[in-house]
Amino acid sequence: MPGKVASQQQLLKHGSSLDKIPSEDDVRRHDWLFKDGPFHLGRPLVEYWAENQVLCIKLGDSPLPPMEIGPVEYLQCLIDEWIDPSSPFQMIADFEPGQWPIEQGYRRLGYYLAFVGKHKLDYGCWSDLQIYLPHQALPYDPPPTPIIPLDTLTNLRHLTWFGHRNQLCRSWLPLVPSIMQSLYTLDLNCELSIEDCSRILLHGNRLKHFIIDAIERNVDQVLTNCLRSPSKYRSGEHERPHLEFLKIKSSVGIDPLLHPFYFPSLKSINLILSYPTKLKTLPPAFEWKNMEQVTLICDILEEESEWIKSTCNPETQHNHIGVCRFLDHVQVSQ
Repeated sequence: MPGKVASQQQLLKHGSSLDKIPSEDDVRRHDWLFKDGPFHLGRPLVEYWAENQVLCIKLGDSPLPPMEIGPVEYLQCLIDEWIDPSSPFQMIADFEPGQWPIEQGYRRLGYYLAFVGKHKLDYGCWSDLQIYLPHQALPYDPPPTPIIPLDTLTNLRHLTWFGHRNQLCRSWLPLVPSIMQSLYTLDLNCELSIEDCSRILLHGNRLKHFIIDAIERNVDQVLTNCLRSPSKYRSGEHERPHLEFLKIKSSVGIDPLLHPFYFPSLKSINLILSYPTKLKTLPPAFEWKNMEQVTLICDILEEESEWIKSTCNPETQHNHIGVCRFLDHVQVSQ
């Protein structure tokens, strides 16, 4: 992950940073964030790094660097040095289990985000959030009211989530309609059911880029209490006029996902399908002739690959991997 940690000397050479160091009372009020986690040589196993308009908080195996100022002051100095809240910025929240117990790490990362949003960088300024969590189900029941006030994330446009599917509904940032309706980009790297993916698309009516990295069979649906389901009976009933880029990686047929939707502005599609399929029979959710880029990584017949190329514009860029002349002894999913 790119980035750098500003040294104490770099931070303190700027008078503006010194002027904004928290008061002693403010430091004491938030010291609990750093007192009861794992330590190395007396320093908490929490990393901050920052560069232009990017701030990362990571719980892992590395401690804060030696310094004369405390962790709260250090975080404030980083923010003052590298983040202008009047312009879009990116927040990265990263938890690598190891030294941190799983439950404590989950909870503490949420507390750090809530601390930053309440006291340092107002939630309403957050535009890009990347979350990296262990691929393990949340080991506790979260409070009924998330510690991050979801209705304040009014400018969140880009969300990246690596983790376990149950974290999407049982965490400090569940995928509820108020979050979905503001997003332009959603990148999910976790195993999901095709029904939950449909729910996400239904509520993501402003999405321009949607990436789902693992649609799997026989996984439980986790978003039933967060997002409602689309109708499965009317083809193209739900138009998503803004979607321009769609990437789907799936081990199950994606027809039920595409059936209720229509994407008139789709220009780039990336399908990674681990089952033999006939793309000619996909529901008419988009127009091949409108594509500017087509990436297909799947078992399809050579004649179908040529049909897609002939249906698209001559200028369309193609990358078809897995094309074969015969699909012997395999039932093609339709």
